Amino acid sequence: MWKFIGKLLRRKTLSQLSHEEFGRWAEQAAEKFLKKKKMKLICRNYRRSVGEIDLIMQDRDFVVFVEVKASRSEESNPETHVDRNKQKRLVKTAKSFLSEYKLYDVPARFDIVTIKMIDDNDIKIEYEENAFEAKL
Repeated sequence: MWKFIGKLLRRKTLSQLSHEEFGRWAEQAAEKFLKKKKMKLICRNYRRSVGEIDLIMQDRDFVVFVEVKASRSEESNPETHVDRNKQKRLVKTAKSFLSEYKLYDVPARFDIVTIKMIDDNDIKIEYEENAFEAKL
C-alpha cells in the first residue's frame, strides 16, 4: 500500500493536496484496499441525476456500492456523513445502475470505506461491510 501512496504523492504531501485532489486520492486508496480484499472494480464515480456512487465493485456474487469518506484528521468521523438522506440518494443511484445494466436478481450491498490521515506519511483505513440495509 505504501508504494501506491508514494506514487500518488511524488509531488505533494497529503496535507498539500487540494480538497478535490485529496478526495480523488482517497477514492484511489479505497479502490486499492478493496482490490486487496479480492474485489473487482466495475465502475468509478457512477453519476446520474439522482446521485453519485464512488466505487462499484464485485465481491463474489455481490455488486457492492461503496461510499468513500475521507478526512485529514484522525479525530473526525467522516462516516457519520452517510446520513439517511445520503443513504436514500445512494439507494436511488444504485437502483439506476442495476436497472441500466439489467442486473435485476443480483444480490447487492452498501459498504463504506473511511480514510483518515494521521500525518503526511500515514493513514488509517476503516471498512464497514454492509453498512446499511436497503431494498433494491
